[in-house]
Amino acid sequence: MNKSFCSKRLTPPGRLWSFHCLAVYSLIAARDAHAYLDPATGSLLIQILVGAVLGASLTVKMWWFRVKELFARMFGVFRRDTNHGESEED
Repeated sequence: MNKSFCSKRLTPPGRLWSFHCLAVYSLIAARDAHAYLDPATGSLLIQILVGAVLGASLTVKMWWFRVKELFARMFGVFRRDTNHGESEED
């Protein structure tokens, strides 16, 4: 009983499934590329990674109050001190 991954019996109908099977097969059965990657390519990848991390941290910083309120509502934690540490003196 030798059935392949993309046998007709196990797959839903449609061309999209065939495309997915072809894409998975092309990723699994990859051969050597014999390509040259110069040092600038590694530098570019590091720059993209650093930029993504810094962009995400800036986004979190800009939206921090809303993120805190979201988690406070999700976990039921409410702020008791509404005057932010200022003491009331008469």
